[in-house]
Amino acid sequence: MDLKKPLSLREVIQVCEKWRGKSDSLLSQWLSVSITSFDSLSKAHSGSLVFMGENESLTHLYEPPAAAFCEDKSFRASFPTIHVTSIHSCIHQLLLHYHSQFVYCEETEVAGSIHPSAVIEGTVKQGATVGAGCYVGKYSVIEKGAILQANVTVLEHCRIGKNCLIQPGVVIGSDGFGFFKEGQKIIPMKHSAGVVLGEEVWVGANTVIASGVLNPTRIERECKIDSHVQIAHNVELGEGSQLASQSGVAGSTQIGKRAKIGGAASIAGHLHLGDDVTIAAKSGVTKNWNGPITLAGFPAQNIKNWRRQVVRERNGTLDFKGKEKG
Repeated sequence: MDLKKPLSLREVIQVCEKWRGKSDSLLSQWLSVSITSFDSLSKAHSGSLVFMGENESLTHLYEPPAAAFCEDKSFRASFPTIHVTSIHSCIHQLLLHYHSQFVYCEETEVAGSIHPSAVIEGTVKQGATVGAGCYVGKYSVIEKGAILQANVTVLEHCRIGKNCLIQPGVVIGSDGFGFFKEGQKIIPMKHSAGVVLGEEVWVGANTVIASGVLNPTRIERECKIDSHVQIAHNVELGEGSQLASQSGVAGSTQIGKRAKIGGAASIAGHLHLGDDVTIAAKSGVTKNWNGPITLAGFPAQNIKNWRRQVVRERNGTLDFKGKEKG
């Protein structure tokens, strides 16, 4: 999430003072560091303020950020690190406090073919089609050639790329299933970053694509998504991927190009899947995989190994723990 004007690290820390832990001895030297955006770790750049939970590392860090909030008291880095008791509380408070200072699309053009019953608060470009009962939220953009069929909901801060087809009942940009605990309360996380669909994406009826928190949920060009699919917050789906009905991708998972995901397959959160990964129907993916590979079963494994296991089970050569008898 880019900011309209830079903030000092001192200003940001003051907003989250409630959750501050023990101060770094060098922090006083860094209070004037300029923050230009709030980002997830994988999107870090020189002006980023990033947020690191207990189980995150710098493995996917392509460029050092300006500063980081961190829950791991032992973590040390060459950039400013603010230790806090609750990463999620800090993110939530910062998104609320600086909501009006984020850079959103300011376009207000309303053109194209729009049904009289549609409600448009964002931008509809010339050549787009918006069907009966649709809603396009503030700061959202529907690009040229995109078609929203009846009763599609596009909430705030979303961009629907050129020539996309969105079938009836689809919801894009809803808050993700993200909650954190503060004391005895369970609080819903604010989701401000929206969703970005590339060109020529096809989305089937009643599918839901949730908004990102710090960076948009991204569906790259020419992806094809069947009906009744769930794509959670912060997911990135690579170009040309295909998801069959009732499949689901949990939050913050990154999937490479040309993925093929079978019906009712499930992918856990915070995973990285490489290009050309195929997942058989009803499989459950629980760890990272590099492609090209075809996975099957639960927990998902190379389909060749899974098939051998199924044969052994049918022949009665495996015990209930999956080990060879005798």
